Amino acid sequence: MRSAPPHPAPSELLTAQHTLLNALAEQETSPTATREFGPWSQITNHQHAHLFTTLITYADSHSTGIAGQTTTLLTAWEAYRELNSATGTGPHLRTLFSDIATTGLLGPPRTARGTNLGPILIASLLKTRQHLSANKQLAFRIARTWPAHPPDWSTSSLHSQPDLQQTTLPEHSTVPLTPPPEWIPQTLWPGFGTDHSTPGARAVESLLLLHLGRATKWSHLALELGLPATLQHQARAHIRRLAATCWHDQLALLEHQFTRLLSTPPPINYRIRRVIAADTDELTQALRKTIGSDPSPDLLRHFWEVLTGGDIALAPLPLTISIDSPSYTKFANQRHNFHHEYRQAFTHALNYLQNEHGMPNDEPLIWSPPP
Repeated sequence: MRSAPPHPAPSELLTAQHTLLNALAEQETSPTATREFGPWSQITNHQHAHLFTTLITYADSHSTGIAGQTTTLLTAWEAYRELNSATGTGPHLRTLFSDIATTGLLGPPRTARGTNLGPILIASLLKTRQHLSANKQLAFRIARTWPAHPPDWSTSSLHSQPDLQQTTLPEHSTVPLTPPPEWIPQTLWPGFGTDHSTPGARAVESLLLLHLGRATKWSHLALELGLPATLQHQARAHIRRLAATCWHDQLALLEHQFTRLLSTPPPINYRIRRVIAADTDELTQALRKTIGSDPSPDLLRHFWEVLTGGDIALAPLPLTISIDSPSYTKFANQRHNFHHEYRQAFTHALNYLQNEHGMPNDEPLIWSPPP
């Protein structure tokens, strides 16, 4: 051994080795202590050590001897420094994970739950995946500063590490993590979306907002909002129209809308109201108790609209009226006067339904987000 030729270690290699050993030591002594790292405000020592060792795993050159180990560590070090930069990404990192399919990052959910990348690498890699499908851009919230797996993709399995798989970074955390169905009416409030003229287009905006952060089929989202199943086709067509022009503006608008709702959560549980309103006999009974007689079909329809925040063109049978029908135009023209004239009756009918279903009785009849 005394006669073996010396191999002087470059300073970069020594720095990488020193950083790695420190990260492992800090993980051992104080795993939950936090630190700043690159653009992230705080990560745990456990997450810090994990990301470095994960980079080494992916950089492994499979070469034997000191030369192979040196190459592996230096490759991982270049990617580590890019993660620790202001942008949190870079070419070495992208090259290291060029075959992103092997990471399980993009799903399916069962595979994503098994990936061991941790939230920092996931956020960094998703930031560069601009060619993702529209559905995945919604689910991963690409317009956010740092994208992340949908919450249902990040649930820990029995064999995963909860600190890495379940805990979100401060950059990802909102309470709640996704727009709750009970916050979203069937069609978005006037002035809150882009104010499309047709009920179907406004309902598509509600579908898009509900899709934010969810890896869910369009048909399931339509069912949640009490919409006809055909609306999912309108949603896909809407995205295709935006894809070549202002799709990223739409994603940014959805994030802005969610932020507004987080600051002023709706005082109405639209989800429960949709479920109740699906039973027209119950609506009839509530109005009968209020006005003392059977309501007219139009009065029942207007109550359904007020209750759900929906549009009668999207109501279930037998309430729905086709938007192409002259009856719809007549109905829409009398909407304002009807809602004003019967506001007190609708409020009493709502109170009856609230008592019947054990709902909070302090919900307003209607609500709109503040400007």
